[in-house]
Amino acid sequence: MEYLIKSVRQAQSVSLSQSEKMADQREKLASKEDSNEAARYQIKSMQTEMEATRSRIRHAEDIIEQRDDELRSSQAKINTGLNEQASIKYEIKQVDNEICFYEEQNRKHQQAQGQLQKANEYEVCRGKELGLTEADSKVRLQARLSELKTLEYDLEQVRDHNDRLIETSNAMQDEIEALNKHMNLITG
Repeated sequence: MEYLIKSVRQAQSVSLSQSEKMADQREKLASKEDSNEAARYQIKSMQTEMEATRSRIRHAEDIIEQRDDELRSSQAKINTGLNEQASIKYEIKQVDNEICFYEEQNRKHQQAQGQLQKANEYEVCRGKELGLTEADSKVRLQARLSELKTLEYDLEQVRDHNDRLIETSNAMQDEIEALNKHMNLITG
């Protein structure tokens, strides 16, 4: 009995020790369950965060894809702009060449115009000289015409006088003949 008591006491002591261990194990288990519950909550929170992060990543990838599309579109616009710029530069060069050509033509026309101006001034001077010469010639012509009229008048006067003299001469000739006849009649 003593052995039994001792066995019981030993069993009780083992049982108590076991109970303490079990209680300790239960506490550890409860603590681990709390810890597991906290870990599950953290895992769930992390999964939610991961899902949100994946969603943000997908959104960022969509934005990156849109940006890439915009970059490609911008690059295409830049290339188009560069082509247009090259075309405009070519057109500007063509216009510049035309401007140079027309400036050269303008310079030549100005030189020709200057020569024509000089020729025109010469012709104006020559015209004035000829005008003066013409006016002088007209004055001389008028003087000659006046002189001619005077000479014509004088000629007419001389003709009239000559006609009168001829008439007088004829009359005298007739008289001389009449006198000669008369003398021939008397003398004869």
